[in-house]
Amino acid sequence: MAKKLIEVSIPLEAINRAAARERSVRQGHPSKLHLWWSRKPLAVCRAVLFASLIDDPDQPGVAPDLLAEIDQLPNPPTVQDDWHRLTIGEQRRQKLFAFIERLIAWESSNDEAVLNIARRFIHVATGGNPPPVYDPFTGGGSIPLEAQRLGLDSVASDLNPVAVLMSKALIELPAPFLGMPPVNPASRSALSAPRAPEEAGAPSPSIHKGWYSRGYLPHFDHPGLVQMITYRLADSVPVAQWAEWQSMHPHISDEDRRNMVEAYLDAGYGSCSLRDERVARLVEENLMHFDGQRYRLLAWVIMPNHVHVLIETFPGYPLDRIVHSWKSYTAKEANKILGRTGEFWQADYLDRYIRDEQHLHSAIHYIHENPVKAGLVVRSEEWKFSSANCIVHYAGEPPALHPPAGARAAGPPIAALHSAPAGEPPALHPPVGARAAGPPIPALHSAPTGEPPALRSAPAGEPPALHPPAGARAAGPPIPALHSAPTGESPALRSAPAGEPPSLHSASAGEPPALYAPTGVRAADPQRERVAGLVADIQYYGQWIQDEAKRRIGYAYPNAVVFLDHTDGAILSAREAAARYPHLNLTEHGAISPILSSLSLPIAVWLWTRTVRCPNPSCGAQMPLVNSFVLSTRKGRAAWAEPVIDRNAKTVQFMVRHTPPPPLEGTVGRNGARCLVCNHAASLQYVRDEGQAGRLGEQLMAIVALYNEERVFLSPDPQTVVTNLQPSWRPDIEMVRNPRHMTPPLYGMRTFDRLFSPRQLLAMTTFSDLIREVRGQILADATLSGDRDSEAYMRTVTTYLAFALDKVVNLWSALTSWKSDDGVVRGTFARQALAMAWVYAEVNPFAHISERFTQAVTSICEVLEHLALYKMGTVVQRDATELSETSAYLFATDPPYYDNIPYADLSDYFYVWLRSTIGDLYPDMMGTLLAPKAAELVADPIRYGSVERARANFEAGMRKAFTAMRHIQHKAYPLTIFYAYKQAEQRSEAIAVTGWETMLASLIGANLMITGTWPVRTERAGRLRETGSNALASSIVLTCRPRPDDSPVATRREFLHALKRELPHALRQLQQGNIAPVDLAQAAIGPGMAVFSRYRFVIESGGDPMTVRTALQIINQEIDAVLVEQEDEFDATTRWAIAWFEQYGVSEGPYGVAETLSKAKNTSVDRMVEAGIIVARSGKVRLLVGKELPDLINATRVAYLSVWEATQYVVRALVDGGEQAAATLLPVIGEQSGATRDLAYRLYTICERHGWAQEAIGYNSLVVAWPDIQRLGSGK
Repeated sequence: MAKKLIEVSIPLEAINRAAARERSVRQGHPSKLHLWWSRKPLAVCRAVLFASLIDDPDQPGVAPDLLAEIDQLPNPPTVQDDWHRLTIGEQRRQKLFAFIERLIAWESSNDEAVLNIARRFIHVATGGNPPPVYDPFTGGGSIPLEAQRLGLDSVASDLNPVAVLMSKALIELPAPFLGMPPVNPASRSALSAPRAPEEAGAPSPSIHKGWYSRGYLPHFDHPGLVQMITYRLADSVPVAQWAEWQSMHPHISDEDRRNMVEAYLDAGYGSCSLRDERVARLVEENLMHFDGQRYRLLAWVIMPNHVHVLIETFPGYPLDRIVHSWKSYTAKEANKILGRTGEFWQADYLDRYIRDEQHLHSAIHYIHENPVKAGLVVRSEEWKFSSANCIVHYAGEPPALHPPAGARAAGPPIAALHSAPAGEPPALHPPVGARAAGPPIPALHSAPTGEPPALRSAPAGEPPALHPPAGARAAGPPIPALHSAPTGESPALRSAPAGEPPSLHSASAGEPPALYAPTGVRAADPQRERVAGLVADIQYYGQWIQDEAKRRIGYAYPNAVVFLDHTDGAILSAREAAARYPHLNLTEHGAISPILSSLSLPIAVWLWTRTVRCPNPSCGAQMPLVNSFVLSTRKGRAAWAEPVIDRNAKTVQFMVRHTPPPPLEGTVGRNGARCLVCNHAASLQYVRDEGQAGRLGEQLMAIVALYNEERVFLSPDPQTVVTNLQPSWRPDIEMVRNPRHMTPPLYGMRTFDRLFSPRQLLAMTTFSDLIREVRGQILADATLSGDRDSEAYMRTVTTYLAFALDKVVNLWSALTSWKSDDGVVRGTFARQALAMAWVYAEVNPFAHISERFTQAVTSICEVLEHLALYKMGTVVQRDATELSETSAYLFATDPPYYDNIPYADLSDYFYVWLRSTIGDLYPDMMGTLLAPKAAELVADPIRYGSVERARANFEAGMRKAFTAMRHIQHKAYPLTIFYAYKQAEQRSEAIAVTGWETMLASLIGANLMITGTWPVRTERAGRLRETGSNALASSIVLTCRPRPDDSPVATRREFLHALKRELPHALRQLQQGNIAPVDLAQAAIGPGMAVFSRYRFVIESGGDPMTVRTALQIINQEIDAVLVEQEDEFDATTRWAIAWFEQYGVSEGPYGVAETLSKAKNTSVDRMVEAGIIVARSGKVRLLVGKELPDLINATRVAYLSVWEATQYVVRALVDGGEQAAATLLPVIGEQSGATRDLAYRLYTICERHGWAQEAIGYNSLVVAWPDIQRLGSGK
């Protein structure tokens, strides 16, 4: 039986790179559907599944059809210099590697051309009968989702109902309703569908709002309109002058106000950050990103401090959300580019809908001529970042709007402005051959005065009307044809036999297809088309819930009354204004004087601190438990809450100061709390005891309000706090006891309702009730459509709405916190625990910030638009130890990590809300008050009574699950297992108790043997746990096969001999795969266990079978021995330095020892002093590292550079100047550069063993960054 690719070799570096890049994806990623812990990157899952099904081509017995398909692949983009020296099999493998690299790119997730090639490969490799994929620990659903994307039948199960619902939402629920139109009343009305009389009571608000106002600006939003939008930088209009102008013109018209703003803009005030071409290009590419998907981009100009855009809006994408998506993304990225912080864009924007042909031409002319009007250029086409610059004239054709060279690599070109027959308005059509997909832009028909353009069908010969006929697809490109393409375009796909995916075909004779276009290119995306109806309904009913919730409980979120000082633009609280202007009457509204106006600002966040009574009998003050008084560290917007102490009254109040905060320490930490009034200390146990007695209080510390949607920090105002709120019900269900991962019960917060403030509970229960209420309307609307299972459709839409509630409950609890650097709320689950928060952020669910319910709805819809629903999957709730299927499956799974994550305990936080909202829709799954725990595989000592019993239960359960998988695993394919657990050996009494041990013992006990191990970087960088701990950055993917019944028995000596023979090569492979040193010890366990698990058992000298624990200890010893043996490859000076470093580090040691060691290593102390790597004086020797070494400027010395010195220089450059600085040294240090990474591995292991954490960081960083350093050093 031929080995699969994953059992021989995989493009590990490319997989790790794709996984790392995927972590930066913000929109459309399945992780945005619902929070779950330790999700595996889609790139890794896609690569593992594909490589598990494809035979390694460099071995006998591979099907000729598969080899023929591989031969059609183009050579890798960067062909090795020794390509011709590779065997045919090795060349084929490299071609597969290059294809896998393209396949796993995020941009390929919905690229049907690339995916169809992968499906074709799988079809051929499996003889037309690919196995179904089964993940019995589905968790976040990444594995079944990627199986579905590759065209495989996908089955998933989990014991946890939250995990089951998530996977259903990804691979099962949407499938029956693909391509169906929306059912909501607004969409039916827009499609001119007849409306039944009984619909009179239907929810009226649409996601398109019509006329509405934000601040002083009116807006009109309607699908199908052509809109001109202007948005500007935050500092583009001087605040003081603008405030003065407004106070002098309180009754100015909107048109005059707009003209005044535009005059300010053209004057070039502010930083004019858009002059930076990097930022301007970012904004331009961002405008183009959703062209043809959410809107049609017609014209634009990017000025130094503002942007004008002309678009046609599509149904389902409101104008305010389009503009928000432009500004939110570009603000973050522009700040990174410019190395700045703070607000980038002004919060609001101007919009004007285009009424007729003359208005259209006028708007385009205004946009194109804006740079000329501002005196920046003489001719409009000279301005680089403008659609005027993109006009290309074709012989015999009218001018079309095309992007400049290099501006956009993919996606449909911008629509051309074509003339129309005399007397008709011009149609907005693409030039001949320019756009193959998507309907032409509709005609703009005249409408009665004061109304938007009519939405009607056009007469014969005119362009089509704004809306397709009833039942037609929503706007957007249709699924592209699969045909040959010119060189440089997407790969062509030739036709295949009926029922088979198409295969790869060269674009033209002698040329390979352009399969390896740069990542980042947008592919045609039919998925949005297929889910457009479902998405429109989710958004419609979600908006109705948001609006109705505001109508019912908006009173509980009052605005803050503040004062605007026109002299300096400061926002003042009532106390601050009274102190500054004591002669003014502050009870008036509006303009109090020429220099002061009162404002009513919406509040985004209330910041509350816990309090406890001071234990000092002579004090008794309520102690604020504040871990930080800092509110904002953003440049130009510093703010902090100053504690104002009244020692006579024994009180503490807070006043917000807008200055850099002083070095004021918090009052609570791990060691206890401190009273600000009397400075008395209270132990943490005292605080917990007071909490258990119900005596923890809370105090308002600061308010975050919105002024023009910019955050303004205000002192506490009790008028903004509504009391005596009564929610309709409470989730008063007691939490399980788990002090390691759930600390609130330690402080008396034992039930879930205690995790929320009264106002948060009111909001949560109201939104939950409304989701239940809207179900009836969804059912009625779906029934009226008559084209679907209305009950199933209602259940599907409602499930996504319930997920939106679960997304905001992560941000609407009293366990959140405030991020002073970003000015945003940090969610309840900032790490894998329910942790106590001393200062929590209470969010206003109706403020225009990212924590709104409708924002969560939008995020979920973006996930749906990015799924690849090739087939309908199956998801069930099931204990993994009880598998009983008769089919043969390909198992790929990510089992529980020993005691790392108590999924059932943590998921209860979401489960209680899901059960209250949609529990009756899934009665079999959600019949219990909390998620099932008795059968959960987790090593929880509290649940099982002791550490040993917890470990034994975990091992027995995993062995039973793996045994069940082995029985129904397809014999032709390996079983793949993801596992990530930091090996934490306890050396006392030679005991090594690890999660690895129990998992591996379970595997071997299930008669499975390991055939391959691959370390992949799957966990998100920058996790909170990584600070101050050695949290895992990699997972190990193990490939397993059933161990033959006739497997041999080995003695201890035979096992050791096999280990010594095979482990060095395996370890070298891991190092060449660039695994981080921090992960090397764990990853190397895999090759060692591959040796151990091939034997039925290994006999110890006493006759007993060797335990997994003993095998792990032997493997670790051999890993150390192999690393020591690698030292023989280094020069004498380096070998001396390693030996000295291992014994003395960077401390001084005896000269005599140094001299003796130098003779043993065939060098001398004098030679090393001359080289400058040690200092020797007064009978002592010290090794120099990093910045202590002399500068690398002596050419003679460079010629005799040791590996030790080369490594120190590269690490120093990397720490001081990053990868680019390190790369500049590679040509200098020459042939020694290749050995620096090997030495870094060795030095890291020495540092880790001695606990030298700071020194270890540089060596670990060097290995991790090595591919980028090499790439930069080669100039690629």
